[in-house]
Amino acid sequence: GYEPYFQDIPKDARLTANNILDIGGVRMTPLSKLLSETVITAERDPVKISGDTTEFNAGSFKVQPNAAAEDLIKKLPGMEVGKDGSVKSQGEDVKQVLINGKKFFGKDPKVALQNLPASAIEKVQVYDKKSDQAEFSGIDDGDREKTINLTLKKQYSQGTFGNVMGGAGKDATDETRYTGKLSLNSFSPKRQISLLGIANNANKAGFSIDDYLGFTGGSQGGGGARAIQIGGNNSSSVPLDFGGTKGFQTTAAGGLNYNNQFSTKTELNGNYFFNDQISQNDVVTNRLNFLPSGNFTSKSDSKARTDNQNHRVSLTLDQKIDTFTSFKLTSNLSLTKNISNSSLISSNIRADNTPQNSGINDNYTEGSGASAQNSLLLRRRFEKKGRTISANFFYNYNQSLANTTLNTANTFYGVGGSSTNRTDTINQLDNRTNHRNNYGVTLSFTEPLGNRQYLELNYTYSATRSDANRQVNDIRNGERLYNSRLSNVYTNDFDFNRGGLTYRLNRKEWNLSSALQYQLTILRGDFKTTGGSVDTSYKALLPNFRFEWNPVQGKSLRFNYETSINAPSVSQLQPIRDNTDPLNVTLGNPNLQPEYNHRFRLGFNKFNMATFTSFFSNVTFNYTTDKITTAQTIDSSLRRTSQPVNVKNDLTTSGFIGVGWRLKGQLLRVNLNTNFSYGRGIGIINAAENTTNRYSISLSPRINLNINDTFELSVGATARHNRTDYSLSPTQNQKYMTYSLENEANWRLPMGFKLGATFDYTIITGQTFGTSEGIPLLGASLSKFILKNNRGELRFQIADILNKNQGLDRTADVNYIQESRTRSLGRYALLTFQYNINPMLNPNQGRGGGMRMMMRN
Repeated sequence: GYEPYFQDIPKDARLTANNILDIGGVRMTPLSKLLSETVITAERDPVKISGDTTEFNAGSFKVQPNAAAEDLIKKLPGMEVGKDGSVKSQGEDVKQVLINGKKFFGKDPKVALQNLPASAIEKVQVYDKKSDQAEFSGIDDGDREKTINLTLKKQYSQGTFGNVMGGAGKDATDETRYTGKLSLNSFSPKRQISLLGIANNANKAGFSIDDYLGFTGGSQGGGGARAIQIGGNNSSSVPLDFGGTKGFQTTAAGGLNYNNQFSTKTELNGNYFFNDQISQNDVVTNRLNFLPSGNFTSKSDSKARTDNQNHRVSLTLDQKIDTFTSFKLTSNLSLTKNISNSSLISSNIRADNTPQNSGINDNYTEGSGASAQNSLLLRRRFEKKGRTISANFFYNYNQSLANTTLNTANTFYGVGGSSTNRTDTINQLDNRTNHRNNYGVTLSFTEPLGNRQYLELNYTYSATRSDANRQVNDIRNGERLYNSRLSNVYTNDFDFNRGGLTYRLNRKEWNLSSALQYQLTILRGDFKTTGGSVDTSYKALLPNFRFEWNPVQGKSLRFNYETSINAPSVSQLQPIRDNTDPLNVTLGNPNLQPEYNHRFRLGFNKFNMATFTSFFSNVTFNYTTDKITTAQTIDSSLRRTSQPVNVKNDLTTSGFIGVGWRLKGQLLRVNLNTNFSYGRGIGIINAAENTTNRYSISLSPRINLNINDTFELSVGATARHNRTDYSLSPTQNQKYMTYSLENEANWRLPMGFKLGATFDYTIITGQTFGTSEGIPLLGASLSKFILKNNRGELRFQIADILNKNQGLDRTADVNYIQESRTRSLGRYALLTFQYNINPMLNPNQGRGGGMRMMMRN
C-alpha cells in the first residue's frame, strides 16, 4: 500500500559490530494508483406518466433515415395516425402540435408531424392543454384540447435544419406526375423561424383539409355532385377521406412561422399560410333505402372539379407589464375563395325494378369567405398566492358569399299511377350572403381558501348577431324572375349570460374541482321576407366535476363529468327550402330547441418500468336531451325532404384500450389497440320514429421489428365489426366486417443503399352489400444516400404497383346502406432527390442520441 522506497548505500558505509547498517528512520509514501473507469449504462424511461401528461423518450423508438415526425408518432403506444394524417391519442383526436411549447403554424397537427424530421425530436409529450385562463388561475374551466408537444434535441433547438425534395415521373396513363417539398427551420433558444412549401399532383395534400374547405365547409354545401347525408347527428357514416387517396388532387401550399421571445416580458408568435388545391372527383354511388312501405334503390354518377384557395394569418402577443400584470392578444384572419363545377346524374328505382324518377343536375358555384377571431386576455395576480383576477374580451367575425348557377331536369315516371311521365326543369341563379358578429367578455376572480383550496367566481356574456340573405331568380326566356318561395332575408340574435362558482382542492396524490353554472339564453330571429319571427329563451343549470388521482409515478386515474348547451345554427332555423338537389330538398325549422348534453369520461393510464408494459384506457358516455336530428319525408315520387327536428334523447358511448410491451430489448415491440362504440339514436322517417342501435368494435395489433438499425419491419392489422339495428324494420338490420392489413419494411444495404416496401390490403365483407371485396396496394422504393454525411438521398419509388387503387366506401346508416366508388390515381413512378440541410444529420448512422445515458466515475 506504499510507494517503493529507494536509497543508495555509500561504499564507505560503516557497519555495526553485528554487521548492521543503520540508515535512520524511513518515511514511506502511500501508494496511489489510477483505477480504470467504471461505466454504468441504463436506458432512459421510454414512457413517463405524470398526471394527465404522458411523455415518450423519442430515442427509445427507432425510425428510418429521413423519417418525419409522423413516422415516430405511429410507433408510440396508444397513438394512432390515420391515412389522412389525422392523429388520435388514447382514442381522442389530437387538436394541435407544439414545438418546444410554442405554436407551429396554428393548430394543424399535420403541418408539424409531416414536415419536422423525427431525428430532431428528443421527447414527445401528450397532454390535455387547458385554456389560457385556466393555466393562469390554476382552476380548470373544462376547456381542454388534446395536444402533442415535441421537445427538440439541443443541437436542433439552436441551429438550422430541414430539407428540400423534388422529383417527377409517370403514371399508368403516361401522364406526368411531379412532387416537391421544402422544410427549413432556424431555431435558437428564444427564436424560431420555419418556412414550408409543397407542390404536387400526386395526391399528397400534406396539410389539413380545414384550409381547403373555405366557406363551403359544411354550412352551405357546394353543389349537386356532393352527396347529401341523411341521418344528421344520428349518422354512423364512415367520414369522407380528404387525405389525398381518392380522386385526383393538385396541391400548392406554403407558409412562414415565427416565434420570438424578445425578453422575459415579451413573446410573439405569428404565421402566414397559403394553399391552393384543385380536386377532381368522379363518384358512382348505389344506395338501398329502407322504408316501412317498402325498399327502393338510388343510383348516382357525379363528376366534380373544385378549386379552393385559402390565406391564413395568425398573431399572438404575450406581454408582461410587471411582476403581477400581463395581457395576451390573439388574432386570426382567414380569406377563402372557392370555385366548384359539378354534374350529377341520378335515379330512384322501386323494389320491382321499375324506375320512379331520374335527374340531371349541373351546378357552378363561385364563393368567397372571410373570418376573424380576436381576443384580449387581461391578467392580474396579487401578493396573496392564488388570488387572481382576469378579463377575456373577444370579437369574432365571419362572412361568406356564394353565387350559384343551377340547371336541373328531373323526370317522374308513371305520375298518378298512369303511364304519363312528367319532367320538371330548373334554371336558377342563387346568390347567398351570410354575416355573423360575435362579441363578449369572460370575467374570473380566484381566491385561496387555505390548505390548498381555491374558489373561482366567473361570469360570461356573449352576443351573436347574424344575418342571411338568399336571393333566388328563375331564368325564363332569358329573363330573371324573382322566386319569393326560395328567397329569404333572415336576422338572428343569440345572447347568453352564464355565471357560476368553481371549487378546487389540491392534494399530493389527488385533486378535484367542482363547478355549478347558470345559463340564460335568449334567441330572437326575424324572417323579413315571409314576416315570421322567433323569440324564445332557455334556462339551464350546468354542473361540472373533475377528479385526478396520481398515486405513484407512471399511474394516473381521471374522471370528468361535464354538461353543455348546444344551440341550433342559423341554417337549421331558417324555414326556407334548399333545392340545390331537387330530389333531395332540405328545409329549416324555426321551432328547434337547444340540446342539453351530459358527458362522462373515465381514463386510466399505467406504465411499468420493470416490464416496459404500457396500458392506456378510457371510456366516454354522452347523453343528450332534445337532440337535434333529421326528419325525412319521402313522397310517392321518391323525392326526399329533410328537416332538423328535436327528439327526446340520444345516447352514445365509446372506449379505447391500448397495451404495449417489448420483447428482447429493443428488438421487438408489440402494441394492441381496441376501440369500441355504441349509439342509440332516433330518426324520423315519414313521421314514424325509427330507433337505431349502432355497434362497432375493432381490434388493431401492431408489431415492430428492428434488427441492429439495419432491418425494420412493421406489421399492423385491424378487424372491425359494425352492426346497425332498426326498430321500424328489424328484417333490415345490418352487419358487416372490415379487415385491413398494413405492412412496411425497410432494409439498409451496404454502400449507402436502402430498400423499402409497403403493402396495404383492405377487405370489406358482404353480408350487407352482397359481395366481399379486397383492395391490395403494393409499393416499393430504392434509395441511395450520397454527398458528405449522407446529406443527399436519391430515391426511385413506384406506388400502387398492381394498379388497384380505388376509393371505396361502404356505409350502413339510419335507413339505408350505401356503396360509393371514386375513380382515383393508380400506379405511378417517381424519381426524387432530397437534400438534408442540417449538417448534424447523418441518416445512414441511425437515430442515435438520446437513447442511453452514461455515468462515469
